Amino acid sequence: RRPETMKDFKGVKVFLIYYWKMVQVTVFGANGHSGQEICKYCIGKGWSVIAAVRRPETMKDFEGVEVRKIRFDDSTSMEDAVRGSDAVVMATGSGGIVAAGKYTTVYSDGVRSARRAMEAQGIKRLLVLSAGGVDYDKK
Repeated sequence: RRPETMKDFKGVKVFLIYYWKMVQVTVFGANGHSGQEICKYCIGKGWSVIAAVRRPETMKDFEGVEVRKIRFDDSTSMEDAVRGSDAVVMATGSGGIVAAGKYTTVYSDGVRSARRAMEAQGIKRLLVLSAGGVDYDKK
């Protein structure tokens, strides 16, 4: 019997897994502040998390997180990072490059590369976070 309402479910986690088939998420930029928070959230939901990062040595140790080293210009590493995932979250940052007033293509190149890897693996869900270029008053 197919569950029809939330009352038929034992919890939201079951609802999400049944309807969205969410089991594994790849988080690009998982070693940054936003990426770490996203990893914690996904782990709290009971999902498996792949942390796709350029520098694995900077990744905090989270139980249930598998770390995979990536390079945006390496399609094999990108496909390996998303393989088996139901969704991809892009939380990549410039590593201070933008704040230093320098130009970077990490956002556009990263999303483009991730999208190609996702297409190769048949993954359709992508969430992109960015604050690049946002100017704020530090006061």
